[in-house]
Amino acid sequence: MSQVIDFAKHYFPKMAKALKDPRVTLRVQNAATFVQEARYPITGLNNGTFDAILIDSTDFNAALPLFTASFYSDCKALLSKPGILAFNLDSPQWGQVRVASASEQMARLFRHSYIFQTYQPTYASGHYSFMLASDQIHPFLSKPDWEAWRRKAIATRYYNPDMHYASFVLATQLQTV
Repeated sequence: MSQVIDFAKHYFPKMAKALKDPRVTLRVQNAATFVQEARYPITGLNNGTFDAILIDSTDFNAALPLFTASFYSDCKALLSKPGILAFNLDSPQWGQVRVASASEQMARLFRHSYIFQTYQPTYASGHYSFMLASDQIHPFLSKPDWEAWRRKAIATRYYNPDMHYASFVLATQLQTV
């Protein structure tokens, strides 16, 4: 894994600068083990520790412990009150059953759970979906501070405020999952 990190530092130095931020702790370990240990404080962490948990996992079949109710429940316990959980799902066309299952699971755990989508030609079908779950953050009612975002002058080629909201506008077949 350190080769991946070294590669990223070499080829993406602007992004890798974030690793030097004192608020960032990079942990290279099994996510299911980390979350379970963090939930039951052997590690010094405790419930409500994280403002955001972002999971970029492998496909469903390859990492089964990351898709269990107990894993997501542990993640929720580790979130601060306004915290968010976001993770990748699957192609909304080709993996509709998995997308629907995750959506139902998050709806049982969180007050707000929303599928959002993007077009990424590196994924099967080029159309991919993600999940945002929170008890307090709603993708339309909880407005991001767009002025603060503009002041940061982060150059993007895809993301912008319109794209942010459009990501949550779903085809009818996904609205009903």
